[in-house]
Amino acid sequence: ALPICLIGLLGGLLYTAGPVPYKYLGLGEAAIVLLMGPLMTQGAATAVSGDAFSAQAFWVGIGPGLLITCVLASNNLDDIDGDRAAGARTLAVRIGFGRYRLVYVLAMLTVIPAQIALWASGVFDAWILLGLLVTPLLLSRAREVLALRRSDDPALASLTPRTGQVHLLFGVLLIIAVVLARAL
Repeated sequence: ALPICLIGLLGGLLYTAGPVPYKYLGLGEAAIVLLMGPLMTQGAATAVSGDAFSAQAFWVGIGPGLLITCVLASNNLDDIDGDRAAGARTLAVRIGFGRYRLVYVLAMLTVIPAQIALWASGVFDAWILLGLLVTPLLLSRAREVLALRRSDDPALASLTPRTGQVHLLFGVLLIIAVVLARAL
């Protein structure tokens, strides 16, 4: 439990603080997938069960980690001009609006094969596929982001909360899947 706590603490602190904040090195998205996904679910499971590691607890966090990264990416898409003006060298600023849209789309659509891989690996039973009920929303958000052409597009104002809603719905379905898998 202590290593997970330390990784989480350092991950949070070094995101925007310290001598070289990794957010401004363009590494925020990759770190958020891990910190807000598998490490968070493993940490919660460790706190509840006392087990140092559980493959299920760790890997179940992949989908939520990818989707919370999409929340971050949607915010970064909306903040590119302001971040650039402030000298913040986020990944979005470094690669530009057009290419950064693909980061969002890739993370969003990776949720689908990730859930299938969790089931196919045998770590989870078929209930884990319940999260795929959000697939139409994943595809819709991806299409919306691909349709954006400028960082000042008015549609960006609502993208972050709408992405957060997909994350929430996926999380609820994931909880239901885990509960059903244990109950049946």
